[in-house]
Amino acid sequence: MRGIVTRMDLVKPKIQTSVHYCETTKKGSVKHYSDHTNLADNAEDALGKPSEGNNTMPTTDANGNALSCEYGYCLYKDSQNVTIQEMPENAPPGQLPRSV
Repeated sequence: MRGIVTRMDLVKPKIQTSVHYCETTKKGSVKHYSDHTNLADNAEDALGKPSEGNNTMPTTDANGNALSCEYGYCLYKDSQNVTIQEMPENAPPGQLPRSV
C-alpha cells in the first residue's frame, strides 16, 4: 500500500489472554480474547470460526465467586492505529484524497 501517513496513535498494549484466580475455590481460569485485528483468527486456514461475543473481563466464576486478575500472567500484544491517505497525485481530479 502506498500513501502518506497522516496520523499515528501511541503504541498501547491490548490484552490477548487473561489469567484469573478465585480465593474461595483456590482455582485459576484463563480467558482468550479475539477481535478483528487478530490475524491468526482471520487466516483462511484457521480452524473453526473466530470467537465472537463477550469480550469483557470476568469478575465472577460460574458459581458467583469473585475472581481477581493476575496481570503478571496475562498476555498482551502491541496495538496502534495508523491513518494513511492516498497520494494526492493519484486522487480523482477535483476530489480530496481518501483516507483509510
